[in-house]
Amino acid sequence: MISPRAQSLIDILAARRGQFVRIEYSTYPEPAAAHRGRSLHKRTTMVVRTGVGFENLASVKLAIAAGERGEVQPLKWGEWVAYPWVIAHKGAEYLRLTIDGIPNRAESVYEVDGVKVTRAEFLALLTPAKQREAESGDRPEVLTVKMENIHTLAGVEV
Repeated sequence: MISPRAQSLIDILAARRGQFVRIEYSTYPEPAAAHRGRSLHKRTTMVVRTGVGFENLASVKLAIAAGERGEVQPLKWGEWVAYPWVIAHKGAEYLRLTIDGIPNRAESVYEVDGVKVTRAEFLALLTPAKQREAESGDRPEVLTVKMENIHTLAGVEV
C-alpha cells in the first residue's frame, strides 16, 4: 500500500517522467560517537531526473557492456511499491531519483544544533567513514530520499 504523500509525489513526477526537476530535501546524519547528542541537519537543493529505471541509465549500460560491472541486481534493501519511484523499507517510503549525468552541483546548507556552520565544520562531526565518503567527490548514479524529508519537488511544496 502506498501512502497518500507518496502518491501525490508520483502524480507530480508522472507528468514529468524522464525530465529534470528541482528537489529540496533534508538529511539528519548521525554524528560520530565523540559528538553524540549533537543535532546535525543538512538541507540540499539540486536538480534530479525522475522516473528512469537504474537499468536504463546510459552509464550503467556502458559499464555492463565494457565489463566494468555486472548485470543490475535487485534492491539491496527495501522493495519497490511503485517502480521506478517509490521504495518501502521498515515502514518508511523513499523516493528514487537519478542524478547520474546531471552537470550541476547540489547546494547545501549545514546546521549543527540549529546553528548554520560551514561544510568543513559539519563534516568534522561525522564518522570517519562518512567524512571520507563526503570528501571523495564520488557521486552515485541514483539518490534515494526519505519521503518525509522532501520539502519541494518540481516547484511544488510537499
